[in-house]
Amino acid sequence: MTFNILNENYQFKKGDVISVFKIDNSNKKYIMYAVEDYVKNESKILVSYLEKDSDGHDYIVPIYDKDENKKVINLVKQLLVGGTYEQKV
Repeated sequence: MTFNILNENYQFKKGDVISVFKIDNSNKKYIMYAVEDYVKNESKILVSYLEKDSDGHDYIVPIYDKDENKKVINLVKQLLVGGTYEQKV
């Protein structure tokens, strides 16, 4: 699935969904996605919140909470090296 993203330079780029997931039995959904040529000659893998607007359309929101961001980074690192993610209780 692909969608449009507006980058820092106010340019539209194509995003490709890699995965949608939840952490710690939360109702929050996260989306991991790839953006080609986000900045000239680079590709990025990004993670954001996945929210729904009042019309039921999905949109992405940056993750600003530092603790939550660390959890997401740890999960993504584990998945990218081929491991499994285990939540610590």
